[in-house]
Amino acid sequence: MIENLNDVMSAFLIILSVAFALILNLGLFIRHRKKKIIQEEIEYYKEW
Repeated sequence: MIENLNDVMSAFLIILSVAFALILNLGLFIRHRKKKIIQEEIEYYKEW
């Protein structure tokens, strides 16, 4: 029983860490895209 619970806990921790890493990367990617879009808008308005 304890071994089975340990397996479940380790699998849960692995899934949790992978999900956390994905969310972090997604957040950084979105933030980078927002900065890029803002920078493009600034360049666009500078031309006017």
